[in-house]
Amino acid sequence: MRNPIVAAVMLGTLLAANLMSAALGAEDQAVTVTPAPLAKELVGTWVLLGQPGKIAEPPATGARFKICTENRWTNAQADAQGGKTVHKGGTYTLAGDIYEETVEFDNGEKGTFVKQSFKFTATIQGDTLTLIGIGNPWREVLRRVREDSAPKVEKP
Repeated sequence: MRNPIVAAVMLGTLLAANLMSAALGAEDQAVTVTPAPLAKELVGTWVLLGQPGKIAEPPATGARFKICTENRWTNAQADAQGGKTVHKGGTYTLAGDIYEETVEFDNGEKGTFVKQSFKFTATIQGDTLTLIGIGNPWREVLRRVREDSAPKVEKP
């Protein structure tokens, strides 16, 4: 993943998550953080590999990333040509292994999911996160992005 477009998407997503978190300020206080082991393991950057039974290495360009903080999430994906980036994000709660995310922003082409919530069964084994939709069609397998596997940004 040594690609400047992927690095720019990841950096932009992190900045957007931080700005969103600061802008929402008081609303964040209403979100309860579950101090369970799964909640701690969920925090980080993840790259989409596919769905159960159909996983592959992420593409060099156009990979989709999910970034989770203690109570917020965001997805970012640039198209393979690097011309457009799709972002979605919001808050999440975790009760046992039930992960529920609420969409607060969405600039996707397929329609907006703002103000909608989606539940998943979440499992983490090693560096692999699996989200299986509950009452929705989404099934995702993601891998944690480690510092040593993250794209390197060349300094001028």
